[in-house]
Amino acid sequence: MCGIGGALFGRGAHRPRRHEPLPPRLDRLHRALVHRGPDGAGSFVDDGVALVHTRLALVDVSGGAQPLRSPDGRYALIVNGELYGHRARLKHLEARGAQPQTRSDGEVLLWTLILDGPAGLDAVVGEYAFCFWDGRTRQAIVGRDVLGVKPLVWANDDDGAFVFASELKALRQGLHARARLCEQTLAQTFVCPPLSGRDALPVAGARSLPAGAVAVVVEGADGAGDLRLLRRRRHHAFSGEGPKASPAQLADALRAAVADRCDADVQVGALWSGGLDSTAILALSPPAEHGRHTYSLRLDDGAVGHGGDSIVVDDDAAVVAAHVDDFTIAHHWVCASRDALLDDLEGLFASQDRVVAWEQELSQRALARRARTDVKAVLVGDAADETHAGYPFALLPPTVTHPAAFLRRFGAGLRTSLLRPTLRDAADAVVDDCLAVAADAGAAFDADLGTQRRGMSAVILERWLPRLLHNGDVHTMAFGLEARVPFADERVLAVAQGVAIDDAFCDARGLVDGCGPEKRFLKAALAGVVPPAIVARAKSALPRDERLGPAYRAVLQRRLADPQHALATIFDIDALRALSSQTHVVDDGERMALFSVLAVDGYLRHHLNHSRDS
Repeated sequence: MCGIGGALFGRGAHRPRRHEPLPPRLDRLHRALVHRGPDGAGSFVDDGVALVHTRLALVDVSGGAQPLRSPDGRYALIVNGELYGHRARLKHLEARGAQPQTRSDGEVLLWTLILDGPAGLDAVVGEYAFCFWDGRTRQAIVGRDVLGVKPLVWANDDDGAFVFASELKALRQGLHARARLCEQTLAQTFVCPPLSGRDALPVAGARSLPAGAVAVVVEGADGAGDLRLLRRRRHHAFSGEGPKASPAQLADALRAAVADRCDADVQVGALWSGGLDSTAILALSPPAEHGRHTYSLRLDDGAVGHGGDSIVVDDDAAVVAAHVDDFTIAHHWVCASRDALLDDLEGLFASQDRVVAWEQELSQRALARRARTDVKAVLVGDAADETHAGYPFALLPPTVTHPAAFLRRFGAGLRTSLLRPTLRDAADAVVDDCLAVAADAGAAFDADLGTQRRGMSAVILERWLPRLLHNGDVHTMAFGLEARVPFADERVLAVAQGVAIDDAFCDARGLVDGCGPEKRFLKAALAGVVPPAIVARAKSALPRDERLGPAYRAVLQRRLADPQHALATIFDIDALRALSSQTHVVDDGERMALFSVLAVDGYLRHHLNHSRDS
């Protein structure tokens, strides 16, 4: 995995020029990506185009520097991600005339696009975001993998240039104009953080290229870089598309996906929560020569609350400890104290280029920071819940009956009351978008329970999963660590797409006895692979310290006392003061709301108070 960015076209003095160094703004953008690629950096400049790359070397460590170029100099490519099965794919491409200059997996993408164009991406297995430049036609192609595991954000600068990057904070370094807040987007993020994985970003004019999109960037008559969508490949959960599959086919597809993601010229570790998904990845992994490095979180005693309305239903550490001897691994406990988590709040706000959504993002950072001391890449279980009906809290009544009920489940009433009156329609805007997402998937919430579940699954896939994947990327890459996602493999997705919702989420009946309703088809595929106790384990979110509420309240009191605070940008300050001055025990919803207020404050302080020069 790497960092990519650049600028295409534009007018005036800031337009890139052949034989000249990177314009200052793109040099800033380049340097802002160093944490993503500490092993090397490269750039390509031509008239009207500048591409930059920072490298985390995992394949062809000594020879895979980017940008990659064709022998005749016509084409250039920068790519962030991994292309799996690249050796066999390169042999196939060489038989058709490809002339790769390195042993890098990125050559697969370069020569696929040269020989087959964007349609050839259907044959590429991997997680990627890229920019491909054709110097003869003077057009660029940009694209992302089908689930959008690897990020790509873009904006048109005030000189018309199409500027793009792997991260929003790097993109901002490449823009001349001072970043302007999109208040509506920020308010919608605050009202329901889990559903903030949308293409619009908190910075006005900036957008995320949609997952699975492939687009061409051309030069307009006025010199501006215009983005035109060519195609978008999409995964539709439980749509009935694709052949009806068996659990054995799903197990085989997942085994192949895991094996591919263990293939690297460096050691690959794994994050292990003790849940079904991360345990399956361990169980299906080829044996590592010295035992795979694995990492699990252990919080302070009493930190993890159980029961009530929390989506954290038990303690990962106890489950991992009970099964650590089932695998040939070199296991590491990541112990995160309450004080350590609080001390990392500012680091979290600074590194996350969107408003922090979950307290568990502190836990993700703790895991990534420790894992990077041993390995450069880790296997993670992300995308399993979203593509295999893994969230019982979302798919059972009353939450499943309507997006408004989902928002209430995450405290939208309290959150809305904290906003400025002019922004209190944010929840309605989120609900309307969710209804449109469900309708686009052919589902509705005024129908039978199975149709409601398909509608909510579509919402989770389109608005929750992109945010989850973004967090997984930004928190690992903050430490130069790559997250590899077997459940995002297109072979796995192809099987999952043929599963009916009534087989994936089975209530009291179904494919596996003794289990909860969620992920029944996946559990059937993994029976006999994963220890029975873990197959039967209820879904539980990554742990968070649920005793931090009073500390969050104290931090908010200090922020409100600072005359320079910018909280009035979207909040009703009197409502915040009332929330911060309460003395009763902080419940789950209040604690999460307090954390989200601090997250907005941190975003405003770290990411929107910087002027730009040329």
